[in-house]
Amino acid sequence: MTDLTLTVERTKSQDELGEQPKAEANSLSSNPHDGGSARLDIKISREKNSLVQINQFPTELLIAIFYASLEGFSDRFEGLKTIASVAWLWYSIVKESHWLWTVLDSRTPREHLPIFLQRAGHLPLSIKMHPELLFQNFDVDQEDSQNTAFLATVLPELPRWKEASLILHGGHWDFQEKLEQPAPLLKKFHMESETYGEGPPQFDLFQGQAPELDELSIQGLPIRWNTSLFSNLVSISIWGIPGSGPTVEDVLQWIVSSARLRSFQLCGSPLSPSTTHQDILPVEIPQLRSLNISDIHSSSIKHVLSRIRAPTLRELVVRPDPPTVAERDSVDLPKFFDASLAHFSPAISSSISHAQRLTISMYVPRGSMSVSTTQEAERNEGIAIDFDHQPGISGLQLCLELLLRDVSLCPPTSLSIVGLNEVSDNDLLWILDSAVNDHVTELSIRNSGDDSFLAFLCKERYLGGAVKWPLPKLKRLLIPNVTVVSVERLARLLAQRYAPDVGELSTTLTSEPQSPLILEAPDRLDSLLIENATFSRSDYNVLASIVGDGCIGARVED
Repeated sequence: MTDLTLTVERTKSQDELGEQPKAEANSLSSNPHDGGSARLDIKISREKNSLVQINQFPTELLIAIFYASLEGFSDRFEGLKTIASVAWLWYSIVKESHWLWTVLDSRTPREHLPIFLQRAGHLPLSIKMHPELLFQNFDVDQEDSQNTAFLATVLPELPRWKEASLILHGGHWDFQEKLEQPAPLLKKFHMESETYGEGPPQFDLFQGQAPELDELSIQGLPIRWNTSLFSNLVSISIWGIPGSGPTVEDVLQWIVSSARLRSFQLCGSPLSPSTTHQDILPVEIPQLRSLNISDIHSSSIKHVLSRIRAPTLRELVVRPDPPTVAERDSVDLPKFFDASLAHFSPAISSSISHAQRLTISMYVPRGSMSVSTTQEAERNEGIAIDFDHQPGISGLQLCLELLLRDVSLCPPTSLSIVGLNEVSDNDLLWILDSAVNDHVTELSIRNSGDDSFLAFLCKERYLGGAVKWPLPKLKRLLIPNVTVVSVERLARLLAQRYAPDVGELSTTLTSEPQSPLILEAPDRLDSLLIENATFSRSDYNVLASIVGDGCIGARVED
């Protein structure tokens, strides 16, 4: 709407004012001059221009529209000039409104930054620093020089900052001491490092004094962690701190001292053990909506999560570091779940029950599992949780029992199993009675040399007077290349599931002729995908006669 408005109004103003607005816009960095014989004509044209509908809007509304439209310009100074060139009224607003000049952007040419500072008056400032233009053709030295000049301009104004987003690298460490001063007006602060490897030494950000601060995001830069800076925040985000991350005690203290906390993220930052965290009792954070603790040792995650109570939690991400080989035998999934996640069961159950899809994946040789939900766009909730257990399919059974025990409605489910070889039917029978058996619609089996799960999938069981199939609602199946499962065996297995001999079933499933036999066939497949497979036309026709033509995803040689 803004682009269209600017185009229409620019056309009108050029008809009515000639080139006058452009001349005035070009004088944004100096004082405008009216005069000469054209003064009267300009006055008449301005009076006519004031009758244009948008120019009858309240000045405050026009300022808000202009401010929003500037987000579409990489160079805010050019954006202001463009707006000012439309009409004299717009020029006057741009020139006189301090608020439009309060955003200092690193993409603005350095020679224009002092103009922004001057015209912003004494209003609080918003600082926006942008990342390097990676993988593009540009002069690295010139880009770094621009960012260095930007920092040199904005850091002395730190007491006026209201919002700031900084991106630093090794060439900027000299500036960090400028950040060791109070920030009395600051409400939102984001700081990240583009440097990989060793970063700067730990420093005292704002000397711990930012009384108005609501949102704090630190990525890759170690600061002093045991500081009042983390008190009473609404959002905390700490990412990728190399080697000098907070202790468990620091994190717990942040939580205890931030009753307003709504979002908490702690990712990829090793936590140092503390000798005193056992004395901190669980604390309720009534407004916490989003919680993400990832890429941290499971023992640290357990210490933190066990002390958080969040009755209104909507989003939960928990992804511990994988256990080492030495730790794998001591992994205790029920103990970890009960200590870290059981008290979040209402949020977990709600997220699963309202999800569009539940996705479960397992890498059997390591006993690692991942569970996540996909939600409708308007629902601001979801889970993504990783679990570890001893190698083997039993971990999946235990995980689902713990996770789904309070779920009232299981959504359509995608199941992926990798590395499940040489497993017996007895080790898989639990699936028939599991909460997901009737809800799995997508299955991916990626095994290296055994088809035991596919064989289990294609064999019915006689339970309670009815034939029961594993995953009866399955619509999409991905299986390994036919070099692992031959075409002949694949056809035979699929025929057992999708084209069974009813007479044979009746004689093999029960030895009691009087017992009723209720045959409930599984749903037909919509898609059968076979990895990197090429079939002869005859082999393809055999499979198509079983599962249907058009649903097989594989190349066919004529």
